[in-house]
Amino acid sequence: MIGQLPIAPPLVGLDSCVFIEAAKVPNGVCNVIVTLATQKLYRVLLVPRVHYEVRKELEPVGLLPVYEDWLAQSDVVSCRPPTTKEIRDSVPFIWPRITHCPDYRIAVSVRTFTPRYFITSNTRDRKDWNRTPELRAGLGGTAVVVPKQYLVDLGVSIPSRNKPKPSQPATTGSLFDSETFH
Repeated sequence: MIGQLPIAPPLVGLDSCVFIEAAKVPNGVCNVIVTLATQKLYRVLLVPRVHYEVRKELEPVGLLPVYEDWLAQSDVVSCRPPTTKEIRDSVPFIWPRITHCPDYRIAVSVRTFTPRYFITSNTRDRKDWNRTPELRAGLGGTAVVVPKQYLVDLGVSIPSRNKPKPSQPATTGSLFDSETFH
């Protein structure tokens, strides 16, 4: 059509744990999330704190090239770190809901750049990325979802976590064998 601009794919933020899990568990749900980005199904909002955390975790284990390859293949929108004013102005909206300082800085970037979704697999800090309507409002309307929920929203099938049964019992050895604890 003449005169109409193409519709850009949605902007989606990924937490560092999504990239890290995708690199370490190649057949997992987070890998599907990242693969969809390389297929340009969405644009990736790359938050500086997320980029720092991923590099810090993946470089020592030799997986940094995997991450860099994903970024090279994806449509990445890099955002700047939040300003002091953005951090201060976001306190009433975000701080009551996210009190972990590194996550708070990520949340301020999400609030500033308002992607459609922010995907996190961070279950240990359930208190922070709690996916409540109040958090969504505090993030300017960005929905915080876990990877499986994002795939369900897209209508994408979720990889099975069923593991093949071992050919021998898993209780071989002793809890006190030196090989068990190295």
